[in-house]
Amino acid sequence: MWFLIAIVLATFLTALIVKSRQSDRPVDTSAKDTVEDTVFEYSVHAIQRMEERDVSQERVEALLKDSSSKGFVQSGGRIRVTDGELTVIASVTGKKIVIKTVFYN
Repeated sequence: MWFLIAIVLATFLTALIVKSRQSDRPVDTSAKDTVEDTVFEYSVHAIQRMEERDVSQERVEALLKDSSSKGFVQSGGRIRVTDGELTVIASVTGKKIVIKTVFYN
């Protein structure tokens, strides 16, 4: 089940990346609304790592919402999203994304 959810999120992120590179086509705002409606939850471990590494919740959520970020599916159904500087490991359940840990590359 987790694997299926991760695949769906990875597909969604890939679609956002592809759409962002097709500037001659109109942007579908319904996809953006879907991302904006997402609920973010932070594990205790993630909060500890964010404090240690001076990473704000705004920075984490901006990374996850940014269509230029790269997403990868990991074993166990978790996703890894990175912008080349910061990496977020999370799991997805419906419209809820649970951030597991955060680190700089």
